[in-house]
Amino acid sequence: GNVWIGIRRELMLMAHASRTTLVSVEDIVDGNLLHDPALAAGTIPALYITALAVVPGGAAPIGLGDCYAPDTAALAAYAKAARTEAGFATWNMDLIVGSRAETLVDVQRTLDDLLGLEFAPPHISCYALTPEPGTPLGQDPRRHPDEDATADAYDLVGRVLEIHGYQWEEISNWAKPGHECRHNHVYWDQDDYAGFGSAAHSHRQGRRYWNVRTPERYIAMVRAGTAPLGGEETLDERTRDFERDSLSLRTSRGVPVEAFASLDEIAHLVAVRDGRVTLAPNGRLLANQVIVRLRSAD
Repeated sequence: GNVWIGIRRELMLMAHASRTTLVSVEDIVDGNLLHDPALAAGTIPALYITALAVVPGGAAPIGLGDCYAPDTAALAAYAKAARTEAGFATWNMDLIVGSRAETLVDVQRTLDDLLGLEFAPPHISCYALTPEPGTPLGQDPRRHPDEDATADAYDLVGRVLEIHGYQWEEISNWAKPGHECRHNHVYWDQDDYAGFGSAAHSHRQGRRYWNVRTPERYIAMVRAGTAPLGGEETLDERTRDFERDSLSLRTSRGVPVEAFASLDEIAHLVAVRDGRVTLAPNGRLLANQVIVRLRSAD
């Protein structure tokens, strides 16, 4: 059936962009919500819903419209726990920009709400909305993000975060000092890691390998005592050098000046300090134009 979400328009966007949408609802009512002018604008059509489950009180401790108010005591306790040794020492919030339904004013309001929290996240990631093939969003070019509008939103996020004490960490990441994402640096620094579960990727000394994609195959192979290997590749030295430089250039660490034969064509996109080259703010969304000029890209 159709699902009413009210003003939570981000849920509509998520449903349109997803291959599978599983929804828990407070109640099931008779009638077609799309036929009610007062409810239609806040209703996700059944076309985008894979399955429903009735879960009364499922949004708690967050409130839900006229059904029940937020449990402010529970929310405050959770936030307080996140700031103690018994809770989370650090955490991240993801932002998605680029929806055609979102203006720069909306992005600024989101940032105001986020940074105005009593315990604002010390690490924030910002990604551009990507229409995936096979999804309703991907199949509707009229709703694809406008590149210029997305760039403006990204620039706004970066400026506001840096004003509020966040340091740029990587193309899509900002952090308060001491809250950089150690997990991501494992990948950016070409360290080894092991992945568990279907479609999980691993890396060991230049060999990358990944598990079979579907959970059913993964479980069956593990139960049969067979390695659930879906594929692998071993990188040669030249490829590893290029990945090292290109990944490092995307971060605030940058690369040695010697990584480039010349900076003449990209001087307006980079900054040079203490013998290292980093992306200037206006060069972050044009990083590929800088990366292709690395010596290791030849």
